[in-house]
Amino acid sequence: MAKDPAFLFYPGDWLGGTIGMTFEEKGAYMDVLILQFNRGHMTEDMIAHMLGQSFGRIWVKIKDKFQVDENGMYFNARLNEEKEKRKSFIQSRVNNKTGKNQYSKKEAHMRGHLTSHMENENENENINGIRNSLKRGYGGKTLKKGANFCDLDLGRAYFTEDGTVWQELGEEQKKLLAERKINYYEIYQGEIF
Repeated sequence: MAKDPAFLFYPGDWLGGTIGMTFEEKGAYMDVLILQFNRGHMTEDMIAHMLGQSFGRIWVKIKDKFQVDENGMYFNARLNEEKEKRKSFIQSRVNNKTGKNQYSKKEAHMRGHLTSHMENENENENINGIRNSLKRGYGGKTLKKGANFCDLDLGRAYFTEDGTVWQELGEEQKKLLAERKINYYEIYQGEIF
């Protein structure tokens, strides 16, 4: 997995935690947080290099926002927590997308439903194109609705998010879906082959 390029920022917590700081101290504090995010726990030399000539004056004002680990390195505990939460969240999204979630074994019928919530720009464009064509109709007739998700284990195509409208897949549809030669949204209600 690639390095996460972002961390969550909570404006209310930031204002509350920096209420007595000058603008310069707030900027230095943010720079050191970003250094920690990019490099991990930091030596005092790393921090001094980041803060430059203002290190001696500024570091004494913001030092209490950091703890020292067993190796003598500085870190902000809250940033560590947020980084771990984000890492767990991203891993859960990856697991959902690949079908490795809490429903993988016991309730395989949910796999397609959960993974269909993951965004894929190209897939979304295709779905939007299908939906637009459904709205426009063809030759004065309304086209059939494309599937929201499919469950190959049960051999069904579902046409509503909650799974209340579904139909059995034909053998050819199952084969093409399994081989990824067609996508689930290319299965239309009432069309079985």
